[in-house]
Amino acid sequence: MHLWGDNSGDYQKYRQRLKTYPPEKRDKVAKLIADIEKTAQDFVDTVLTHYPEVKEHFKRLGITDDITQAYYCEVFLEMLPCEKFHQVLKKAGIDVSQKAHLKRQEQRKQEKEQKDGEEQNKEKKFIYDGKFSNALNQLTIKVRKLNPRNKDHKRVMPIAIILLAKEIWLLLQNGDGRVGEALGWMSRALSKERDQQL
Repeated sequence: MHLWGDNSGDYQKYRQRLKTYPPEKRDKVAKLIADIEKTAQDFVDTVLTHYPEVKEHFKRLGITDDITQAYYCEVFLEMLPCEKFHQVLKKAGIDVSQKAHLKRQEQRKQEKEQKDGEEQNKEKKFIYDGKFSNALNQLTIKVRKLNPRNKDHKRVMPIAIILLAKEIWLLLQNGDGRVGEALGWMSRALSKERDQQL
């Protein structure tokens, strides 16, 4: 996981360089990208040997390429030790409480009121796992096919991240991948079948 985690940040840089470098230097960058993709595939294979149910998760979410599968495996492994969904959000650095919103507004007001010469009271920093947060962001971009440069997609992205994390959390909790039943949703066919049995 550490090898893939170290290479995942480089993957984005090398993909950008592949577009901008002159043709004579692109071969070296293409080889580096191929090495990173090989590392991602090795990481996915390792996770699949220990957790074969992840393959079913790939099918449910429509994940086909190696890099996206590696991001999913990283998110999956980071979610395993969490007992509650709010712990997952906290680990990813997502604070959805109303108190956090009000606290940020109050801090902004205080910063505006304070003068430059005064010392600011430093509050305890919110500590989170940056690599997990990045993997969740990249996974959301790839699975939901969002463009982070598009204003509409950028506005929807925080919600999409939370919803994808919840979907993965429910897949993790149920094991059989029946997310709809865990949320209390049922298709019309299932509800009719259930009514007939009663």
